[in-house]
Amino acid sequence: MTLFFVARTDAGAQDGMQRVFGAFDTRAEAEAFMAGLQAYMRGEFAIYDGQPVA
Repeated sequence: MTLFFVARTDAGAQDGMQRVFGAFDTRAEAEAFMAGLQAYMRGEFAIYDGQPVA
């Protein structure tokens, strides 16, 4: 199984903002969640593929 992560890409470690917003089983789930974030939050978001999980 590979997990997909939604992350905010315009915030750094020193900004004091949440940067990772979840881990999802499918890219479609991550995309739907990211669309929800973009509807009410400012910022840039991306989906990253994680490493396989045993």
